Amino acid sequence: MRRLRALAFAVSLVFAAPLLAQPFGPPLAPEVAQVRDLLRAGQVDDAIAQAEKATAARAEDGKAWLWLGNAYGRKALEVGMLSKPKWAGKCRDAYEKAVAVSPSDPDARLSLMQYYLQAPGFLGGGRDKAEAQAAAMQSIGPAWGHIGRAALLLSDDKNDEAVAAYQDALAADPTNHRAALGVISLHIGAKRFAEARQVTDAALARDPRDPVGLYMRGRIAIDDGQDIDQGIESLATYITLENRPEELGLAAAWWRKGLLLEKVGRKEDAVQALRKAVELDQRLEPAKKDLERLES
Repeated sequence: MRRLRALAFAVSLVFAAPLLAQPFGPPLAPEVAQVRDLLRAGQVDDAIAQAEKATAARAEDGKAWLWLGNAYGRKALEVGMLSKPKWAGKCRDAYEKAVAVSPSDPDARLSLMQYYLQAPGFLGGGRDKAEAQAAAMQSIGPAWGHIGRAALLLSDDKNDEAVAAYQDALAADPTNHRAALGVISLHIGAKRFAEARQVTDAALARDPRDPVGLYMRGRIAIDDGQDIDQGIESLATYITLENRPEELGLAAAWWRKGLLLEKVGRKEDAVQALRKAVELDQRLEPAKKDLERLES
């Protein structure tokens, strides 16, 4: 029984957020983008079928294997306890294949690293394996080496040290969106809103259409109640971007914009924004609840 509880906990950790941790970068191939879209729509079996076709057709495309792993991971969340090891193993194998065919893809290595950190040994996890991936990330670039180190620190609940690691990554590459998102999120979690704003302001000073800076400026405004109009404007600009991080979904941007509009008394505009969020993602439960609250 203890082993089964450990399995359930590990699977929930490993696979609860694979769609939120995918890369900001070049567009996916159409066959792979279809896998992503099917998963967003909750069509897991169709996503698996499409991902298996994509990897057969694009065997040397690491992103195809990465999204196959994501699809298997989502399936692991849905099946009964006895079937979870099967799908967890498939997910691990797909992530390992993604790294094998695209060893310089930091997102493939991060996904595999997170699997190794969270999964118990009987599912192929292990701290030593995760550390090996972190070491390999150093060869991709200095910023990615620091990001790998941050992931290890976070797994040990050393959040302040992880902040420092992300800051080192930004010093090495100020344009690294993964590092910016990591440090801003940790500052928000610790209610260090001024520090979080410093990072967003620096990003937007460098590029007024920086996606992480725009989105997180709106997020901070919700949490600390300051500069709300600026937050609304930033999210409105974010929504117009063509290339956005998977971590910061379009539906979530509309949801957060709706919350800010409500704060300034623009109830009808808030309702319209929340309706758009729910239309884009029927599984975004917080947006659905806020919409029901405002429409009641």
